[in-house]
Amino acid sequence: MSYLYEFASYLYRFVSNGTTYNTVGTYLVKLVVSNSFGADSLTQTTYINVVNAVNTCQSTSTTAINGILYDSGGPTGDYSDNEDCTFLINPGPNCAITLTFNSFDVEFFWDFLYVYDGPNTFSPLLGTFTGTTLPPPVTATSGQMFIRFTSDFTITGTGYEALWSSIVSAPTAGNFQVSVNPTAFIPVAFTDMSANATLWFWNFGDATTSTLQNPTHIYAASGAYTVTEIVTNCISSDTTTQVINVSPNGIYDITNSGALSIYPNPFTSEIVIAVTDGQGRKNVTVEMFDVTGRKIRELKMTGAELRIERNDLSSGVYFIQVRNEDGIMGRAKVVAE
Repeated sequence: MSYLYEFASYLYRFVSNGTTYNTVGTYLVKLVVSNSFGADSLTQTTYINVVNAVNTCQSTSTTAINGILYDSGGPTGDYSDNEDCTFLINPGPNCAITLTFNSFDVEFFWDFLYVYDGPNTFSPLLGTFTGTTLPPPVTATSGQMFIRFTSDFTITGTGYEALWSSIVSAPTAGNFQVSVNPTAFIPVAFTDMSANATLWFWNFGDATTSTLQNPTHIYAASGAYTVTEIVTNCISSDTTTQVINVSPNGIYDITNSGALSIYPNPFTSEIVIAVTDGQGRKNVTVEMFDVTGRKIRELKMTGAELRIERNDLSSGVYFIQVRNEDGIMGRAKVVAE
């Protein structure tokens, strides 16, 4: 039996001991096996991902859009004493560079890694890291990232391994996701599905907008709404649009039989509910709900009007339902300022 490995454009007979890639990129691997009865093959696409690997103290800069950054000891050794090394990541036109740490071990309080958003140490400092706690990812939005590592005259460690990546492509909006069965007066969640975006703008189709990546919105009425998401980075922007159908929500359908008067609206300290139909004043109950549908007040009317003190109510939208023994007399949306 014989084996044939194909590494991109390289062919190796029998079991390959490996190959050297001179260009960064993603490569497929194809294995061909054969014997006297025939041959078979298996291809793995995107099987090998070749990235730049650089040593902070042996190189001074790179224009690569991604790669792995090591201390002077590389992936297996320790860094040295009395180091003061700098390295600039400058991939050209881009929107952001993110540095993500896989490992970190330097002498606490004496050896330091500094990360700057820009071309030198006069740029904004994104983080100063020491010890063995794995730093969080840091992102430079200036288009360049400057890194400095210093060590003192004694005690070293295994150092660090960090992966940097850059956004160098135009954003794609994708098709955002929406809460299942969106309903009026119930928060509707929108989930961004874009790629390479740094800014987001939403138009919910009811004259309201948001700049959050994953916003939540409340619709004041049922119906069809055209929702637009615009995603942007420093290269360009992209837009996607969907029509969503918002269902009515039982208790929040705003109706009024004409027998009610609710004022002032908006209100600051109290709101008055007045029943103008004398015959309808029997066994009247007033209920107040918040925008999630939670009942927060229930009061009985004993006269022609009822005053509801605001007390601890937060500013926002509320819904009042008035009913008597014959059923619902009316509903109204009110605003506490």
